[in-house]
Parts: sequence; structure tokens; C-alpha cells
Amino acid sequence: MADTAAHLVDRVIPAVPVRQWVLSLPYSLRFHVAFDADLLSKVLAIFVHEVFGSLRRRAREYGIPNGKCGSVTFVQMFGSALNLTPHFHLIALDGVYAAADGEAPVFCALRPPDTGDVVAVAQRVAVRVASLLEKQGRDTEPEEPALAALYGASILGTKAIGPQAGQRVKTAGEFQFTRSGSAENSEESFEHRAPRCALVSGFSVHAGVGIRAADRKGLERLLSYAARPPGGSGTIEGTAGRSIELPAQNPM
Repeated sequence: MADTAAHLVDRVIPAVPVRQWVLSLPYSLRFHVAFDADLLSKVLAIFVHEVFGSLRRRAREYGIPNGKCGSVTFVQMFGSALNLTPHFHLIALDGVYAAADGEAPVFCALRPPDTGDVVAVAQRVAVRVASLLEKQGRDTEPEEPALAALYGASILGTKAIGPQAGQRVKTAGEFQFTRSGSAENSEESFEHRAPRCALVSGFSVHAGVGIRAADRKGLERLLSYAARPPGGSGTIEGTAGRSIELPAQNPM
């Protein structure tokens, strides 16, 4: 976690503004991508494409027609309650590189995305993923039914085995799920009420954390958070359905 964050700050990500985009998936899709790495990769590719598309559309507001984007993505398979929750942390340059003919590329910072921009990303992701699933067909049962039962219970926040199988798992705070799979007081529903967030057909997009170009320590903390292992530093603990911001970050 620490080595990855330090490497990205020191050798990969330039000293420009960056923004974290987080995509959480509908409950039924979480189940499928947990089994299917190829499907997970395709959903991630759609998400990256739409975030880059949002950046390029805002770049055109500045008269930049062919801006080049950059990002690093961490795939997380767990939530703050250590439940099975595949989701993506995309750390994107908060602007584009552009160059006139014969000149070196120059970074152009863009205005932060507004809620409408985030909604547009969520809508496009939802439509494209639905089309992907329709083409590929994802109604077949997994080949490992025992593991599938464990995955399903973890996604819904219920006990999978034993005399209390099917009952809700009690966790610190109020992180609970209904049997239908909808979240009550979860961090996902909390983030939907925050700025620069959208929830469309179960696809939750959050783009509320930005880091200024000069804040390299803040960037390293953000990357450490995105790269954390299950139960690692920066996970959300104990609070009743609240998403805890990392200290000393600079929202933009």
C-alpha cells in the first residue's frame, strides 16, 4: 500500500491536480463481476472511457479539441464492513494534456466536474453496461454453487451458514441491508446525498475528492487509501452510515 502510493507520487503522476472517481455497482452486477474477471475488466474499461469523455467535453469548453487524459485505477473487492463489494477507485488527472503542432504537450487544468457532469457519467456507464450484459448474456448460474452462496450472502450482508443463515450480519454502527439488497444508512446512500455524486440504476459515481497540484502528501494519502488491503489503514469503521474523508485532503 505505502510502496505503491510512494511509487506513483514519485515516478508516475505529474505535479498536476487529480481527482478520485469512485464507481460502485448494482448488487446483481457485483455478484457476476466477483466471478468473472473478464466482465469486471470490461465494466472498468467503460467507466474509464466515460470519465475521460467527461474530461474531454469540459476541455472543449476551453477550446481544446483533442485533450489527452491519464489515470490510475484500483479495483477494490470489499466494503467498509469487509463485505463483498467490487468497486473502482479511479485517480484521474483533473485536466488534459494538449499540444500545438510541433510543440511539447502542456497540461491544461479544467473546472471541477459539477453534479450534472457526474450524473452524465453515471448515466452513460449504466446504459453501456446494460448493453454489454444484454450482448453477452449473464443469466447462467456460476459453476461453484457453494462459493456463489457465500458471495451472495456477503453482498447482501447476511450470514451464509450455520443456524442463523440468512439473518443480517450486525456490524458496528448502522450498516445494514434489506433482504431485497437495498442499502439502509450505508456509505453508498450517504455519498449519493453529497456534492458531485450520482446514483443511476444502481450505478453510484462519486467524484467529490480532488487534490491540488502542490499537495503531494495529500495525493500520497489518497493513493494509500485507494490501494489499502481489507481492513487496512483508511477504512471506514464504526460510524453509522457515514463516509469518512481522509485528513488534510483538499476538495476542489
